[in-house]
Amino acid sequence: MRTPADPVDQKLVALLNKLDFFKEFTLEEKHELSAHLGNSMLIFRPEEKIIQQGDIDLSVFVLLRGEVVITRDDNPNMVINTLKSGDVFGEISMFEKSPRATNVVAKDQVRVLKLDGECFDKLQSDTRDKFKEALFKLVIKRLHYMNTALIKLKVEMDGFAHANETFRSQMHTIVSSGTTLEQAFADMSETLSKLIHS
Repeated sequence: MRTPADPVDQKLVALLNKLDFFKEFTLEEKHELSAHLGNSMLIFRPEEKIIQQGDIDLSVFVLLRGEVVITRDDNPNMVINTLKSGDVFGEISMFEKSPRATNVVAKDQVRVLKLDGECFDKLQSDTRDKFKEALFKLVIKRLHYMNTALIKLKVEMDGFAHANETFRSQMHTIVSSGTTLEQAFADMSETLSKLIHS
């Protein structure tokens, strides 16, 4: 184990000090983490997968530098989310002990900190508990964000459904009146033209 005076330890502690995830950790706890994590700092090249969907790996990752994108195998070109320096990922598989649900791919050259079971076992129980508590707070924050996004999506979908129903009703009125679609669209075009030029 390195001593707190170790330059590698000091650099890692300096990195941890910049990350919101570790803001509740004491300096001693950050030194403890860095003493066990020095060999867990990994670099990935652009397009390299950090997490592969379907793999069973209970590690948690902290993104130290760069950006990663989250994708799924069933639609690899669709970016689900982009994570930036300071973000944490991989925590769900750790809690559920389940296969990875998504891919996490380096967008550019990235540096991550990988925390696995072996690392957690080396930590003092207080530090380990604080880390778990920080992960729980992160999961709750993400659930809140997802709930807000789902509510917003529902409101938008309800708006689309209302607009669709209004359109269908108006089309039914047009068809029932005996007016041809060509005439109905010509009338709408004329009305729009008057509105634009008035």
